[in-house]
This record gives sequence, C-alpha cells and structure tokens, in this order.
Amino acid sequence: MVLECPRCKRPLAAADLGGTTVDACAGCGGTWLDRGELEAVAARPAAASETAASPFVETAVKYLPCPRCRQLMTRRQYERFSGVVLDYCGAHGVWADRGEIERVQAFLQAGGVERRARREEEERKLARSVERYGTDRGAGADTSHGWVDVALWVW
Repeated sequence: MVLECPRCKRPLAAADLGGTTVDACAGCGGTWLDRGELEAVAARPAAASETAASPFVETAVKYLPCPRCRQLMTRRQYERFSGVVLDYCGAHGVWADRGEIERVQAFLQAGGVERRARREEEERKLARSVERYGTDRGAGADTSHGWVDVALWVW
C-alpha cells in the first residue's frame, strides 16, 4: 500500500534516516514515522545536510489525516516544553513536517528532557506551596501580617 502525504497528497517514498526506514514526501519535505521510529531517529545526531533545510512554517493550524487509517491525528508538543508540535495517530505513528525531526534532535541534544524534568519538579513544588500556603511565594514566603503582628506584640 502506497501511503499518501497528509499535507500535500503526494505519494510517500521510503527514505533512510540513519538506519531507520521512514516514509518521506518529496513535495513538502514531511516525514511519516511508524510507531517507535521517532524515538530511533531522534536519538541520533542530525547530519549537517539535514539541519540546512528550512523548516516548514505553518500559517494556520490544520488537523491532518493519518496516512495509514485516514483518521484525523491529534496535535501535541513533543516532550513538554520542546516547542515542537507533531501530529500523532495513536494507533499508527507520527507525522513530522520539514525541519521538525531536526528540532526534536536539537532539543534532545541540548538536554531538553533533563530541563523538562527540572521544570516539572519546579511546577510540582510551586503547586505544593500554593496548596500549603495559599500563595506562590514558596515555603520561604513572608507570613507576617504587618501592622497586626506589631500591634499584638506591643499590646
């Protein structure tokens, strides 16, 4: 079965990305990655020739059909805080527009997963602080009540 590009409707052709065979569109430069292929491709460093391509710029959000089942895919950010929004079919795989795989690789190479984990821990601490103290000022928050504390001390 020949897969069709969800963006420009051209046939997808097999392409090799560092030892992983993916389906690429010669028209728009997008790539279809079956389940598990994104992790394999993203884990390797991007080649210099790949990073030279200008990224796809989306002017309006458009939900794309999965090349396998033709159901509309969901759009979500790869690894929270990466800034890379990919199109996901929960049953079949991921669509990456031109330049998005390289952006995912750059995010990972720059320690993005570790930064995400630290940021999520900071958010959890902030949420616990708000729950405990009713404020986002943290555990070291100034809990004095100004003139009330002085008045009670003097009295």
